[in-house]
Amino acid sequence: MDDNQIKEVIANLHQLFQNENTDQYPVKIDESLYKKVQKIADELKYSKDINHVHARYYNNLLDIYEKLINIRIRKIIINVLNNKELFRDRLTEQEYQLYQDIKNTINEHKLRMLDLDLNIKIEIIEDVDQYVDLKGNSRGPFKKGQIIEIEREEGEWLINERKAKRVEKL
Repeated sequence: MDDNQIKEVIANLHQLFQNENTDQYPVKIDESLYKKVQKIADELKYSKDINHVHARYYNNLLDIYEKLINIRIRKIIINVLNNKELFRDRLTEQEYQLYQDIKNTINEHKLRMLDLDLNIKIEIIEDVDQYVDLKGNSRGPFKKGQIIEIEREEGEWLINERKAKRVEKL
C-alpha cells in the first residue's frame, strides 16, 4: 500500500472520529473499515522499524483507530444504559453482537438486583402450536388449560398475543 492510500485511510478515520463526536448514536460505517485498518496496521508494523515515516503513520493510525473504537463502545454502553435501541445499520456485525451481549447482561443483572424472577407462571388459554422463539429455541406445543413456567419475555409475548394469562405463584 502506498503512502497516499495510508494518508487517506488515516484522514478518513479522523473524519469518522469527528463525526462520532457530533452524534449521540454511532455513525454508520462501512463493515470492511476495521479489516482495512488492521491490514494497513499489519503492513506498517513490519516496515516501521526501517522507515521512520511508516513509524509515524503506524502510531497515528493506531491512535485514531483506538479513539474511534473507544467512542463507539462508549456510545453502545450509554445507549444500553439509557434503554435506547440502536439501529442495526449503524453498527458493524461485531459491534451489534457487543451491543446485544451488553444489553442482555445488563438486563439480567437488573432483574437479579431488583430480585425479580426471570420466569413467570402462565396458563395457556388457547392452544399454541410449536414455534421458534427469538433465541432460536423450539417452544410448545401448549394445550389450553396447561400451566407452565416460562421466561418472562416469552410469557409476556404469549399474554400479549392473548394465548395465555398470568398465574400468581404460590
